[in-house]
Amino acid sequence: MLNSTDIYTSYLRFDVTGIRDAVASAQLRMFVTDGSPDGGHLFAVSNTWSEGTITWANAPAIGGAEIATAGAVTAGTWITVDVSGVVRGDGTYSFGIKSLSTNSAFYGSRESATPPELVIATGGPPPPSPVAGFAANPVSGLAPLAVAFIDTSTGTPTSWSWDFDANGTTDSTARNPTMIYRTPGTFSVRLTTGNATGTSSALRSELITVSPGPGPAADDAVLVGAGDIASCGGSGDELTAAQLDGLPGVVFTAGDNAYDSGTAAEFSSCYEPSWGRHRSRTRPVPGNHEYLTAGAAPYFAYFGAAAGTAGQGWYSYELGKWHVIALNSNCDAIGGCGAGSSQAAWLEADLAAHPAACTVAYWHHPVFSSGTHGNESEMTSTWAVLDAAGVDLVVSGHDHDYERFGPQDGTGVADPTGIREIVIGTGGKSLVGFSTIRPNSEVRSSSTYGVLRIDLRSAGYSWEFLPTPAGGFADAGSTFCR
Repeated sequence: MLNSTDIYTSYLRFDVTGIRDAVASAQLRMFVTDGSPDGGHLFAVSNTWSEGTITWANAPAIGGAEIATAGAVTAGTWITVDVSGVVRGDGTYSFGIKSLSTNSAFYGSRESATPPELVIATGGPPPPSPVAGFAANPVSGLAPLAVAFIDTSTGTPTSWSWDFDANGTTDSTARNPTMIYRTPGTFSVRLTTGNATGTSSALRSELITVSPGPGPAADDAVLVGAGDIASCGGSGDELTAAQLDGLPGVVFTAGDNAYDSGTAAEFSSCYEPSWGRHRSRTRPVPGNHEYLTAGAAPYFAYFGAAAGTAGQGWYSYELGKWHVIALNSNCDAIGGCGAGSSQAAWLEADLAAHPAACTVAYWHHPVFSSGTHGNESEMTSTWAVLDAAGVDLVVSGHDHDYERFGPQDGTGVADPTGIREIVIGTGGKSLVGFSTIRPNSEVRSSSTYGVLRIDLRSAGYSWEFLPTPAGGFADAGSTFCR
C-alpha cells in the first residue's frame, strides 16, 4: 500500500496447516526488488483484512511489540526474519511492514516470481511454558489516567489476556495494551499468558492508583481538533472528520489544513468535503503549506473572520472559563514573531487584558518535537512570554504524529510549573515516524490518525487522543491549572 507521501506499508498473510509436531523455528523470507536504507519494521497484525478489499481506511493498525527491524536492504537479495515467537502451529498469521522513510524498500509480492515465504521447521522440543510478568507506566496519576502495560513474560507466550481491574473479565488480548482508567480508585491487574504447552498468570495487587482530576462543572467547554489534515489523495481526513461528527465543542486546526498548497481548489475539493462540514464551529491557524500560495489568501478567504485579520492570522477568544490564543507561526510571512513584531506586541497586550486562571495557545510549528522536523525555533520567544504569563498548554502540528511532553520551560528543561506541549499532526494527511527523541517527551505514536479532545474545566483540564477506528493507540490525562 502507498500513501500520498510515498511511504509504503506492506501486509502479508499466511494460512498454516498440517503442523504435526512442535515448531522448532519459523523464518519469514522476502525478496528485495528495490533497496533502501530503511527496510522496514515488522509487526504482527490482526487478520481482519483481505487482499482484494484492503485500503488505507480499513487496513489493520500496525503497532505494539516490534518483531524485527530490517535495516538497510539491497535489491536482488533475500532477507530473513525470525518469527518463531509468533508462529507456533496451525493458524492464520498476518504481518505488517512499516517504513519510516519515503525511500521505502520494495519486496516481491505473491504474484511475482519471488513471492514471500514462511519457512517452518518442526520436530524440535516443545516450547517451554510461559511465565507471566509485566510492567506498567505510570502507576499513579489523576483521572483519566492512561497506563501503558508492557509484557515481560518469558517462555515465548503466544496469547495474552489482561484483566485491568482483576474482576475476572478479560479487558484486552493485545500483547502491550494501553488502558485508560477514568474512575478514581486503586486497581489490581492480572495478566494470563499461554502457548501450546501451558498457561501462566501474574497478579499485581493494588498496582494502579487513580486520584480525582479536575471535576466536571456546568461551565466546562470542549476544544477538539488536529493539524495536518486534508489531502485529495488520501482518506485520513475523512476518518478524523467522522470523529468530529460525534464530538461537541469548538474545533481547532493546528495548520496545514489543505494540501498541498492551500489553494482555493484544495480547500473546496479536499478540505470542504470532510472537515469543512464543521467550518461554522472551527477556529483555525495556518501552516506552512497554506503559505505555498501567496499570502495564504485562500486560507483567509475560506475561513473568513474565524481566522483573524487577513494577512495576520492571530486572535483570541473565550471558551468556558478559559482564554484561548491562536497564533501564526509562519514568522517570515508576517514580519517576524519575536520581540518588536506586530504579533508579539498584540500577544503581550492580549495577555494583559485577559488574566484568566487557565489559558491554552495553539499554532502550527512546535517548539519541541521528536518528529522528523524536530524542534522549531521560530516561537521560542513566544513560549517565554506565555510561560511568564502562566499559560498552561500549547498545542501544535507540523510533524505528522502525536507526542505529549511533560511541563517544561522554553529551553526544554523540565519544570513542574512550566507549559505542557502536545503535538497533534494526525489530522489525516499522512503519518511519519520519529527522529531524535527530545527530553521530557512522555508519550508518542505515529501509528494512527486521530484528534485531540481537551476538556476545559474551571480548575484544570483533561486531554484524550481519540484514534480513528483502525488505530489502537490511546492517551489521556488531566492536570490542574498553574
